[in-house]
Amino acid sequence: MSFKTKITLTFIFTIFLSCSSEPDDDITPIDSEIVTITPGFGYEGDEIIFEMSNPIPSNANVSVTYNGQSAVVNFNGTTIKHIVPNNPESSIILTINGQETYIDIPSDFKHLKKYIDCENCREKAFVPSNDLQDLPTENILDINKINNTVYLIKTKYSQNSNETNTSLIKTDLDFNIIEENSLFNGLPNSNILFEDNNFIIQRDFDLVSYNYSGNLLWSYNISNLTIVVSYKNSIVKFNSNYYLYKNAIPVEEATEPIEILKIDNGGQLITTINIPISNTTNYWNHNGEFLTVLNNNIVGITSLDGNSSNDDTDAYFVIDNNNNILKNSLTSIDLPYSNLFVEGNSIYYNDGNSYPNPNSPELKKISLDINNNLNIDWTRQDNGIIVKHNNKYLMFLPENDSGYYNDIKVFNDNNFSDYDFIDIEGVRYGDNAKVFANEVYLFGNRPIFSANDSHALIGRYDLNNIIN
Repeated sequence: MSFKTKITLTFIFTIFLSCSSEPDDDITPIDSEIVTITPGFGYEGDEIIFEMSNPIPSNANVSVTYNGQSAVVNFNGTTIKHIVPNNPESSIILTINGQETYIDIPSDFKHLKKYIDCENCREKAFVPSNDLQDLPTENILDINKINNTVYLIKTKYSQNSNETNTSLIKTDLDFNIIEENSLFNGLPNSNILFEDNNFIIQRDFDLVSYNYSGNLLWSYNISNLTIVVSYKNSIVKFNSNYYLYKNAIPVEEATEPIEILKIDNGGQLITTINIPISNTTNYWNHNGEFLTVLNNNIVGITSLDGNSSNDDTDAYFVIDNNNNILKNSLTSIDLPYSNLFVEGNSIYYNDGNSYPNPNSPELKKISLDINNNLNIDWTRQDNGIIVKHNNKYLMFLPENDSGYYNDIKVFNDNNFSDYDFIDIEGVRYGDNAKVFANEVYLFGNRPIFSANDSHALIGRYDLNNIIN
């Protein structure tokens, strides 16, 4: 053995003895427990903080795993921070020098996914990038799909500030954001009317038209408007003109007419149509609720406030293309306010509690006959978002108290007399739905775990693979 080789072996052996004589930090127990987890939920990329009961030595071996998937961890003193990894799954384990602490899900912490995929679906939650401690309530109000692009109208309202905003999000078919443009501060006062090259929306005292890049095309000021009310469906288009409610009725003018504005597609006023209160003897006030088109006429729903000897009730009016009032009548039918599905001369809608219940809610179908009378066709104990695909009616059941259902009822006729029950996985929340070709899109918001806020949500089903 050469002298050079002897020196090398001696050096290696010396290093080995030196290393083996040092304490093994990986197995040294650390007396420290999790005191708080902030926030109590997190999406991929969010920073989660564990506050510990005692400081963690700087040379400790600390890791956080999600079903074996390692998170990026930093720690200092009593604070351990980590970043939720992509596609987080149970279980979550904090390991300090070999000692494992299992994080209780969901009571202590809930991991959430921005994207959820199943065999025939795709869902995305649009999560704000600001501080998780001041999350706004966000909602997808409406959507449109043009070729391979999806356009979303998103609203934001912060419970801890006066910040509100309405924006236009442009995404690809997998809901990856291409661009997002702010439209205006505040929330819309109407539904959205989507057209080929633009969309119509009401903001405060203005009816406005935007293109799909978020640029303002025209604006019509609704002059002398003293009260701004948010309607579910307050704008409709009929024979190239827009119709919308102008006013709600102040108390001091309780019996004054409701005004309907007729505006052309360039934003110019054509005329104002006055709808008198249906009954001035027994009712002291009336308010517009929504507008739709049935039997090639404009139909408006109003609510009436009764005097001391009469209960509140509903009424409706019918207007033709020449601005004539064909009908203005009280009705004994409880008329709809949300979750409308309109087809031909009929409206399907939910009446009652939004959660499934044996006594409530009810699904109703009403129709407008040739004499402009609204009649109730049928009522059944049911509830859900209704869409139509290939002559079949689909009802997406709402979330229940446990969180979600993951079920669809498929009806073969417009009497909803019988249905097939399909158990699915995927998109679990939605307030509204739209069908584009062979896909249905559900949209609305997702309640955040252990918070009073919600994240905007969009989901898609491939109907060809679900409905036979």
